[in-house]
Amino acid sequence: MPLNGWNCRCTVQSLSAGDLKRRGLAVSEPPPSRPRKHRLNTPDGPVTVTAPEGIDPGFAYNPGRAAAGHGADTRAMEGHGRFEPLSAPGGTVPRHPPVLPAADTETRPAEPVRTEAALRAALRTAIGGDEKVFRDPAGGAVRIGQAIVDHMLADTNRIDGRDAYFPLLPELIEDPAEIWVGFAAHEKTGRVVLRRRYVKIFALDKNRVIGLVADQDNGYWSGLTFFRGRKSPPAALRTGLRIYSAFEER
Repeated sequence: MPLNGWNCRCTVQSLSAGDLKRRGLAVSEPPPSRPRKHRLNTPDGPVTVTAPEGIDPGFAYNPGRAAAGHGADTRAMEGHGRFEPLSAPGGTVPRHPPVLPAADTETRPAEPVRTEAALRAALRTAIGGDEKVFRDPAGGAVRIGQAIVDHMLADTNRIDGRDAYFPLLPELIEDPAEIWVGFAAHEKTGRVVLRRRYVKIFALDKNRVIGLVADQDNGYWSGLTFFRGRKSPPAALRTGLRIYSAFEER
């Protein structure tokens, strides 16, 4: 295909195998893909994107797949952290359980890794493939894919050891301690998303406790936060409407 950029004015003519034979033509081998990083200014601030050499940034994707939802998880993760929770006028701060029980798990964290190949392999091992849809006990679905790694690679500060907890992600979604939902608005664009938040405390052994908080925006995975050595998440992580609790509040 000659199409490689917006407003390129290229045209395409399809030919059958018979057409090629009559014209003495042959299908050429695709050129080698050489990824190139581009830094772009967007309404959400500067972002770094990757596209094959010779292809306009933002053009190197399949619009049909994107329309069907593929690629939306990447966009969700690029925007994570830029949304502020919305509260209804006159709303009250929800009453939080004082402590979440730490759940025992047979799943062990992995060793942290640093390279792109190792990060992608670690996630693939944890979820059983490049992407997978997980169902939560409240009937929701979260699609987790390699956009997690894309998000981490976009800023080296995000390669902070959280990949060690990839093996706990299925349990966090399928058997959370709590699920919260709430609307959030983008601080610059005003775009509103419905955020679903999963919270769970894991007892790794007698002396180690780890808390995981995962978000999905409009159905797509958008972030992972972890904290160590405490049995109750910060209050700011448990806001909105709690739609599921795995324990009875006393």
